[in-house]
Amino acid sequence: MSDIARRSVRGGALSVGTQAARFLLNLASTMVLARLLDAKDFGVVAVAAASIGVFGLVKDAGLASATIQQPVVDHRQVSTLFWATAAFSATVSLVVAALAPVLAWFYGDSRVRDVVLALSAVPLIDGLGMQHLAIMTRRMEFPRISAIDAVAMLAAFVAAVAVARRGGGYWALVAQEVVGAIVGTLLAWALCRWRPGAPSRAAGVGRMVRFGLNQSGVRVLSHLTNNLDTVVVGRFSGLQRAGIYDRAFRVLTLPFQLLTGPLGSVVVPALSRLQGDPSRYRSFYRQWVRLIYALSMPLVVFLFVDAKPAVIAVLGARWAGMVPIYRALAPAAFFGRVSFVAGWLFTSTGRADRHLRWVALSFVPMLVGYAIGVRWGAFGVAVAHSLVSVLLWYPGISFGCRAAPVEPRDVTEQMWLPGILSVVAGGVLHLLLLHVLPKIRPLTVGLVVHAFIYAAIYLALWASFPAGRRALRELFEQVLSLRGGVGPTGGARPAPGDDAPGLQAGSRGRLDRDDVGEG
Repeated sequence: MSDIARRSVRGGALSVGTQAARFLLNLASTMVLARLLDAKDFGVVAVAAASIGVFGLVKDAGLASATIQQPVVDHRQVSTLFWATAAFSATVSLVVAALAPVLAWFYGDSRVRDVVLALSAVPLIDGLGMQHLAIMTRRMEFPRISAIDAVAMLAAFVAAVAVARRGGGYWALVAQEVVGAIVGTLLAWALCRWRPGAPSRAAGVGRMVRFGLNQSGVRVLSHLTNNLDTVVVGRFSGLQRAGIYDRAFRVLTLPFQLLTGPLGSVVVPALSRLQGDPSRYRSFYRQWVRLIYALSMPLVVFLFVDAKPAVIAVLGARWAGMVPIYRALAPAAFFGRVSFVAGWLFTSTGRADRHLRWVALSFVPMLVGYAIGVRWGAFGVAVAHSLVSVLLWYPGISFGCRAAPVEPRDVTEQMWLPGILSVVAGGVLHLLLLHVLPKIRPLTVGLVVHAFIYAAIYLALWASFPAGRRALRELFEQVLSLRGGVGPTGGARPAPGDDAPGLQAGSRGRLDRDDVGEG
């Protein structure tokens, strides 16, 4: 407890560096595979992953999160949870395999059956390493966790490219998921010295199991909210359109993996231990909410304004037709940080039951929106996703804050200024692109130049008035604290997470969208 600030800052600093490397690797993977595979390959795996991903979310019954959230745990409890997780994840794998022919019938494509059968092994593989990762997260052993994530992702990328270059088509994406899961679990066992003992009925894990089950319910409904749009597009518009829709979502949210990973990797363990100190909890939370909005909102606006160069630079010219869908999803990404930061409150205070109620309430309007939007195809579904996300943003904040010593204004006060300045900077850049700036070739170079111009405009707007200069100075101090190990002033010295690194709903491949904080 006495060292929580320093360990949080160290963890955040390490996660920033590691996540930057992961971001570059993920970007390289996206760019390479988009040029080796076609939209239908992505569509086959996207609809399969969206359809079965709900089972991957409950492969550990939320018991890894329970291990992290509890103030005190012992060896007997974690051993019991390990064996419960192993049994549950094996059951999940069997259920997924049994659903393979049903999903092939639903989509009218036998390839979906083959993909689902191959992916059915992933929940069991992941489940065997979940408690080891939870223990390392609880101990704030972020160097080891970062190493596991980075190495597993690199191995998955190499496997995917190797299969794709040999003409394997969609099997490259399957290999990426399976290899990432295997390598990640093996490394978790190798780097965590803990070994499970025998399970015990007297371990006293009842409260932890209840927390885990509620957490699993949250993950299931969140996954449905985040992925049902892909299922709807695949079923009613075809696998190729589903592939385009899914790529649009991923390219738009790719930069957020650079932010939400490190800024989400240490908050839950830290906030969980600050539950008994409301003032430190609130100060800690406000500082990191401000940082995540100040960095994420301008990214969304810039990618909206420069959408076409961004899509072509990442995926190639043949994907340019997805730009309208890409832009239609941008408002959801702009306001989507709300659900991410609200998740910190629910999980750190152990109120997974309240989190479950919220995602259940928000799922209904999202489902209605998809049902209406599908009349206009993939674009209509994208518009529906964004519209409902915008309408739910404040209710989501308000509901989340009731679970913790935080007020809705603690969130809204941190987002209105970066939100307004981001939009203004985007408007200025748009005018410059229309009337001043020449077209730069290649587009990748132009995208980088435009990014620097936008960043300069954004920072200049912050510096143009006293309150903005003060806030900008505080943000810089906070970022520097990640590098130098000195926490920012004003209460607890921070560090972030919606869930622990390596404990996300999906495995270490790139098939799930649940880790980007949308919905």
